[in-house]
Amino acid sequence: MARRGEWDEWKEAKEEIKRLFQDLPLLKNELKQFQSERQAILESLSSSGVNPRVQTSDVKDPTFAKTAKLQKLEKKYLETLLLVKRMEDVEKILFSGEEKQLFRLHFIKGKTSKEISQWTGRAAAKITKDLNRLTERIWFWLK
Repeated sequence: MARRGEWDEWKEAKEEIKRLFQDLPLLKNELKQFQSERQAILESLSSSGVNPRVQTSDVKDPTFAKTAKLQKLEKKYLETLLLVKRMEDVEKILFSGEEKQLFRLHFIKGKTSKEISQWTGRAAAKITKDLNRLTERIWFWLK
């Protein structure tokens, strides 16, 4: 039973990786939006003569909400930036042209093991086994 649960976890991981790579353009767009929003907050703070790096704990202070929002935004921006950079570098952990092809077909184009098998002429069971190994390596690379 533990083996079945483990398989389900890797299946979920595989779907998550697919979703992430299909959403990569959206994540890059999100980074641009973060930068624009950050710039707007900084401009609104600087126009009022406030240093956004000064920590204030007075919730009545009008700049408190803006600086708190800026801190949350910067944290989310850095997390997203790190993920995007790791996704862009994922091919560094792929060992062969065959793995790169498998990665592109499955995670980028969304092809199933059976479709890849028909396209490449390799056995579906071998494709599935290779995908599971590849999923594990990519999962640990991204996390």
